[in-house]
Amino acid sequence: MSLKGLSFNRLELAGSLGDFGTLIPLSVALIAFNGLNITVVFLMVGLFYIATGFYYRLPVPVQPLKVVSAIAIASPLIITPSVIAASGIVFGIILLLLVVTGLIEKLATLFTQPVIRGIQLGLGLILMKKGFDFILKPELLMQKPDSAFSAYGISLNLVVGIATVVVTLLLINSKKFPAALVVITLGIAGGILAGSLNQTEFVLGPIPFGIIKPSMNDFINATVLLVIPQIPLTIGNAIIGTSDTCISLFGKNSITEKVSY
Repeated sequence: MSLKGLSFNRLELAGSLGDFGTLIPLSVALIAFNGLNITVVFLMVGLFYIATGFYYRLPVPVQPLKVVSAIAIASPLIITPSVIAASGIVFGIILLLLVVTGLIEKLATLFTQPVIRGIQLGLGLILMKKGFDFILKPELLMQKPDSAFSAYGISLNLVVGIATVVVTLLLINSKKFPAALVVITLGIAGGILAGSLNQTEFVLGPIPFGIIKPSMNDFINATVLLVIPQIPLTIGNAIIGTSDTCISLFGKNSITEKVSY
């Protein structure tokens, strides 16, 4: 299916699953632990994904604020929805000022290509380590100790993890059966068969929501606890790193000019 130069097929669908490892888990955790509204979170994420695709016409990642999310999830009593809302406002203002003043170009000189590659490698290794930690756990499903299965002393979770890595490597360059699409489909099917949806009730949304009005104290906490720690990672990885990756993969042209800092 295509629309004015845009295409949507199984390869595009597979590519869209790239943020499943970070965006979805972080969003779900913020909803569960910090009380964010599920309707608002996924509605806005979906709208921004669509807007990003139409504007950039490139597979540009919509980067979640990993540091903000990690701190918020670790301190749900302090980082309330109003503090998170304040952090979004403050962060948006800072990014706009960096662009309008041209300061982002000066900051970019501090993030040379080796630094950017190092940040990307570091994040990749952190995610890989977390993935291996999950594989080595005996529980097949998180938060369900009774989901542990083993045969001859070997955890089924370990077998599934190794099989997933093998399938990914075998299909890494396949256009007929994209690796991400196959692995995610098998993972969902395996989780359902293992009882992940047992005793689960489904209710159609949307969930009612309202407008949050952060207080001055919320803005102070957001700036000190969330925004300041997040700024270096966002500038290095989400802004300069994304621009560098797009140019490396698609070259310098009229399309990649939009993905600039």
